[in-house]
Amino acid sequence: MTRTIDGSIQDGELSGGTAGQVPYQSAPDTTDFTGPGTAGQVLMSTGGSAPTFQTLPSSANIPGGTAGQVVYQSAPSTTTFTGPGTSGQVLTSTGGTAPTFQTLTTVPSANNITGGSAGLVLYQSAPGVTSGAGPGTAGQVLTSNGAAAPTYQNVSLATNASNLSSGTAGQVPYQIAPGSTGFAGPGSAGQYLTSNGTGAPTYTTLVTAPTANSIAAGAANQVLYQSASSTTAFAGPGTSGQILTANGSGVPTFQTLTVVPRATNISGGTVGQLPYQSAVDTTDFVGPGTAGQVLTSNGAAPPSFQTPAASSTQPTYTVFTAGASGTYNSPLGCTYMIVEMIGGGGGGGLNNVPSTCGGGGASATYLKLRIGAGGYTYTVGGGGAAAISGGAFPADGTAGTATGFGLASSFGGGGGGGTGSPGIPGASNSGGYTVLAFVAGVNGAGGAAGTGISSPGGSSFWGNPKPGVTSAQAASVSYGTATGYGTGGTGLTTSFPPSSVSENGAPGRLVITEFY
Repeated sequence: MTRTIDGSIQDGELSGGTAGQVPYQSAPDTTDFTGPGTAGQVLMSTGGSAPTFQTLPSSANIPGGTAGQVVYQSAPSTTTFTGPGTSGQVLTSTGGTAPTFQTLTTVPSANNITGGSAGLVLYQSAPGVTSGAGPGTAGQVLTSNGAAAPTYQNVSLATNASNLSSGTAGQVPYQIAPGSTGFAGPGSAGQYLTSNGTGAPTYTTLVTAPTANSIAAGAANQVLYQSASSTTAFAGPGTSGQILTANGSGVPTFQTLTVVPRATNISGGTVGQLPYQSAVDTTDFVGPGTAGQVLTSNGAAPPSFQTPAASSTQPTYTVFTAGASGTYNSPLGCTYMIVEMIGGGGGGGLNNVPSTCGGGGASATYLKLRIGAGGYTYTVGGGGAAAISGGAFPADGTAGTATGFGLASSFGGGGGGGTGSPGIPGASNSGGYTVLAFVAGVNGAGGAAGTGISSPGGSSFWGNPKPGVTSAQAASVSYGTATGYGTGGTGLTTSFPPSSVSENGAPGRLVITEFY
């Protein structure tokens, strides 16, 4: 069909093209075709050139939004964002408005657990897996089997008891049968407990009425009780191990004792807490406290951990003498210590030349240190031994042994030489503790040849040596061990009393002052 419009000839059908192609104007009054495309493609303009069918790229991301936001439809074909929430919040619908992140205030609880049968008890068979144990039979108790499933077991009754369960004031226990204890009474004032053979003993009032050897009726092993005034009835018999239990004014019955197992652990509580009784038969927990705190009673109120007030505690002292060793732990609440130490003094030397004494022993070095609270090893040195006769002369005294605390040491003073040479002291502080005082040990005096004067040991912070004297003056001097702590022993000759030995060095010492 051909139409004439405004002088132009327009065709009702376009010639050319193939199935699926789309016509477009490639120039004024010029129609061309593009395509066909494939299923799902869209016709895309390329500006002044031919449009083309193209496949839309897939979108790996949605533009907009911030980290942690969640997309939702705010209207048909309209996507927007909500959030982000904070850690632990859940996304909650608000109906037709934007969903919001909210913090759960309560966790829904279940009224019933699916599965299982009547009488089963729940336990965790694996992380996140709940199973059932049982059911047991009447009187059994649920017993743990470690990591395996708990089981119901029969409890064996104890054979010895300090007190009997049940019974009332004034009742008397008796054996109903082997392993079975019951109660008789109580009687009234003046009544007598009367044996009834293998039956229950009874309290009776002596009367002139005839007595009975047996009670009519009843079955083997039943126990008599009064069902009413002057009316006797029977209870039982029970089974092995049961006990007769009063039920007030009702019929007494034989019952099986329920044995309560002892607990290895107490349920509840957290690491470091201590149990206490908050009421009768009620256990609660207190704490945990922090390092250095002490548990303080608050009367009937719960106890509490409290930090001792530093101002209310006076310093305390710990003193160790020669030969002591071990591990020292500062007292609770102590914040630092002042540690004073000195090693043992050296022993004096001994000569056999009357005019020349052996050398005096050296004193040990005195250390005063500030050290933090804690645990430390310690040892306290002894004084060096005096030189003795009986061997080759001249004879040397031995050195004193060291006193140590942690990584600090006061070495023992050196022993005096038999020829008159003095001993030598020393110390170390490899722990880097704060040094408050350092008093170096003093060498002992060297024996002066031809003088016949004794050689004093070195003086220490905690002691002074005996002065140099002649053999005649020495008779009034008591030699044995140097005075004080860490002092060097006196050097002598065999012409001095006691003639066969010089003087021992003074022992070491360790003094600890604890501050709070």
